Amino acid sequence: MRFRELFSMDLGTTNTVICSKKKGVILSEPSVIAITKDNNFVELGSKAKKMLGKTPDFVKVIRPLKDGVITDYDATTMMIEHFLKEATKKNPTFLKPKVIAGIPIGATEVEKKALVSALKEGGAGEVFLIPEPMAVALSLDVETKESFGFMVVDIGGGTTEIAIMSLGSIVISKSLDVAGDEMDEAIVDYIKNNYSLSIGLETAERIKLALSSINMNSRMIEKVVGIDITTGLPKEQEISLNDILEALNPIIKNIVTNVRFLIEQTPPELISEIYKNGIILSGGGSMLRTIDKTLNQEIGIKILRAPDPLNAVALGALKVFDDDELLKELRVIET
Repeated sequence: MRFRELFSMDLGTTNTVICSKKKGVILSEPSVIAITKDNNFVELGSKAKKMLGKTPDFVKVIRPLKDGVITDYDATTMMIEHFLKEATKKNPTFLKPKVIAGIPIGATEVEKKALVSALKEGGAGEVFLIPEPMAVALSLDVETKESFGFMVVDIGGGTTEIAIMSLGSIVISKSLDVAGDEMDEAIVDYIKNNYSLSIGLETAERIKLALSSINMNSRMIEKVVGIDITTGLPKEQEISLNDILEALNPIIKNIVTNVRFLIEQTPPELISEIYKNGIILSGGGSMLRTIDKTLNQEIGIKILRAPDPLNAVALGALKVFDDDELLKELRVIET
C-alpha cells in the first residue's frame, strides 16, 4: 500500500534535522556535503564534516547555507535529496513526502522561493514554510493560539531569531546574522590575537561545545593544537574558561542588546505577560551555560530553555500537520 510521508525539516546553516510524523526525530546531521569538482556526490553529514580541510584537490567540502539561507543552490539540492533518501529508506514509498520547513523570519521572498525549489528538486512533494520562532513556540507544551505574550530567542548556527508571540502569531520580530558560526569565528580570532596560534573552525566549535557542558565553577582547561604564527610549526596551547567567555562576550552582548531592543518595542499590554511567561531559548547556541544568566541579569525576566533546544524547530513544525487551518495558511502556492 502506498502512503505519503509527513516530514518536518530544519535546514540549518550548521545542522539539518528531519522529523517524521510517525517516529519523531529520524535524522540529525551537519549541513555539510562533499562533492567532486565535476559535482558528483562523495559524502554528506558527519562523514563529510570530518573531511573538512583534509581532502585532495578534486574533492570540495561545502557548507551550502549561510545565515540560514541557501548560498549554493546545487549543493543544497543534492544535500536535501540525499537526506530525504536517508529519511525514507526504511519506509520506501512512491509518493513524494509532504515537507514543512523552518525559515528565518528575515528571509526575503527570493530566498524563500530558492528553499521551496531546492526542496522540490531534492524530492519533496507539497511544501510548507513556517517562521522558525513560530515552530519553536509550537514545540512547547502550551496552547500557543490561546497564549498571550511570550518571547522566543532561537540561536542557531547562522542566525538568531527573536520574536514576541501572542495568540499563535508573531507580533514583532528581529533576525540577526549573529549566532553559532560567529561564535566559532570569535574563538578563532581570540586565540590568534592572544596566543599567536592559528586554529580551525572545527577546533573552535569543539571548544564552544565544551562550554555547554562545563561546570561554571571550573577553570576548564582545554588543550588545543594549532599552528604557531611566529614559527609556522605545530603548538599545543591550554585554553581556560575565562578565555572562551571573553571571546564570546561581544556576541552574547549583541544578542542581549537586541532582545532588550525588541522588548522596548513591544506593546505595553504584552509586557506583563512576557514577564510572567518568560523568555524561551532554543537552538544550539542557547545551550551555552552563560547566556541564560546574562539575559536574566540584563533583562530581568526569567529564562527558560525549550525541552529539546537542538530539535525544537523541526519538532514544532511537525505539529502543524495536526492543525488543518494553520497548514492551509502555511502552504506554499507557487506563482
